[in-house]
Amino acid sequence: MGSAKRVGLLAPMVHELEPLVRELELEDQGDHHIGTADRVEVVAMITNMGIAAGADAARRILEHDVDHVMVVGIAGGVDHSLSIGALVVPEVVLDRATGRTFTPTRVGDLAPRGIVSCGDDLVTDPATIAQWEADGVVAVEMETSGVATVCE
Repeated sequence: MGSAKRVGLLAPMVHELEPLVRELELEDQGDHHIGTADRVEVVAMITNMGIAAGADAARRILEHDVDHVMVVGIAGGVDHSLSIGALVVPEVVLDRATGRTFTPTRVGDLAPRGIVSCGDDLVTDPATIAQWEADGVVAVEMETSGVATVCE
């Protein structure tokens, strides 16, 4: 994590947070979990689903004086070259409702790639998804643009 002293991890659902709590041996503090991973303090909490929920969770995690905020969990794969379980580190986060884009701060050695497209809507139209893939979207989800709005 370089110079980071405290990192906030946000997971939309309990089953996305539980593996982090277990693997990092985080302590339950009621509305959040805390611990240390590789000399970096970790604060982790649930966002719940949706852009507004992501924004609310970002405000709450920032109260813990974190240096970085990361959204962790399961996204819908758009890029067919990704395998199930692949780690997605986007170059750009897109809020589909507003058209606003965000460039995440690079953390670690993984090279960012593609766009994570965020919205509260469930899109299942194959032609739309194919167009998104052609436009560089690698995954879709429902929280990160709300988190990015607050963090920016």
